[in-house]
Amino acid sequence: MKGHVSAAVLLMLACSTACGGRVIPATTGSLGEPRASWRISAGPESGSETEVCRSDRSQPCVIKASSPGRPTHVVVSVYLYPAGNSPTEYEGAFLSSFMGRGHETPVDYSIKPGEPGNFVTSAGLVTSTPGQYEFRMALLADVKGHTDPHQFQQTIPVRVVAA
Repeated sequence: MKGHVSAAVLLMLACSTACGGRVIPATTGSLGEPRASWRISAGPESGSETEVCRSDRSQPCVIKASSPGRPTHVVVSVYLYPAGNSPTEYEGAFLSSFMGRGHETPVDYSIKPGEPGNFVTSAGLVTSTPGQYEFRMALLADVKGHTDPHQFQQTIPVRVVAA
């Protein structure tokens, strides 16, 4: 598995430590196990998105639909954490069916022992069609020294409402 990261994701990774106001969702589970969390933000302008929902809170995910004169920008971030002092490799994807006509973001990322967790981000416009959509995460985390990979599968309902 390779730690390929696009320029846009690198920019977001750099911003995670330099940009104020970003609150990373808490994770559950042992520090010795792989962990993942997520966050969805939306807003009228790129760069001014506010949090809509996240993995450590139970609020519903409700986003305003884009319209011809008022696009809604959305940012979906999946946070990946190392498993203790072991190299941890994440592979899989997350699907944001409410982004455009649906957008799948591949995940192929390695975290070395001692490195902090990081995140993979996807950004785009919310669909213009109100309705029920979903955020779906399907990841495998392979930890050196563990016999079986850890599997993350989660489906979160997202409701897109008329603006």
